[in-house]
Amino acid sequence: MQDIERLQNELAAVETALSTFNEEPVVVSSLSDYLINLAADGKAEISDNNAFKINAEYYFSLESSDRHFESMTLEQAFDVMQKLDSAGIAFSAVSRSDDKVSFTVAKKDEAALKTAIGKSVDKYAQKRESAQQEQTVYQTVNPSYYASLSDDNRVTTVEASQIGIAIMKRMEDAKLPFSAVFRQNDNVAITVSKDNAQAYAKIAESVKNVRADKYINPEFYKALPKALRITQQMPEQDARKLTATLEQKGIPHSAIMDGKNSAVTVSKKDEKRAFFTRDSLKRSAQRIGQKGKNEQQKKKQQGLE
Repeated sequence: MQDIERLQNELAAVETALSTFNEEPVVVSSLSDYLINLAADGKAEISDNNAFKINAEYYFSLESSDRHFESMTLEQAFDVMQKLDSAGIAFSAVSRSDDKVSFTVAKKDEAALKTAIGKSVDKYAQKRESAQQEQTVYQTVNPSYYASLSDDNRVTTVEASQIGIAIMKRMEDAKLPFSAVFRQNDNVAITVSKDNAQAYAKIAESVKNVRADKYINPEFYKALPKALRITQQMPEQDARKLTATLEQKGIPHSAIMDGKNSAVTVSKKDEKRAFFTRDSLKRSAQRIGQKGKNEQQKKKQQGLE
């Protein structure tokens, strides 16, 4: 009789999970954002090396005989966590040193957890069929500071990663607290308190002004595949003259101004238009012509011997 009741309860849980899993869950943009939200609610602990525990109290509330364990990759775990949340199924999770996550649910939710895992496996299998994907690693900076701020006291700005790193370095030098999350698309979200928002804005403006003068069209460089880049190093004065000329000609380019180590990059298809002026082409033609004459003269002399 007890076995029948247990099976009925498990079947009901599976049916509830299946109906909920078919709905689109509320998706958080990244595992880091998800963990930070949980930490703010006191449901997660995040260490300095980004290890985490979720709902540890729930784990200890279960009898050892009533615990069911599963493990999976970080990427898959993030998807499963959202599915379980959407289905209203309690769980505990802890990150491991091998970049995997261990899940714990009550025995009655074992089937529902496996259903979530199965759907997650199908999802990522389909992704890998179309393209080989690398596992995303999410890096957080000072997550405990983020958690210490109330929602209405957070000011978050998204910056390109390289700019964000420079801003954070200035923030550290100024002894201004902040939190940050590096996102998948080469951006970083930096959070400060409202009291420090103005100081952040001044630092960010200063960093961007310096960078704008040193780096020209960095987006073009990033978007251009390495195999299609042609880069020439030259003194900064020549690089600035060349970039001005390229701008006038409408030739896409990128440049870094760094004294004698300055450099200009264009696409391979624009190499001749970018780096060869009429005078240089004329000199090249003269050199080739002279080389041909010398070779002909040499052959004639060999024929006379």
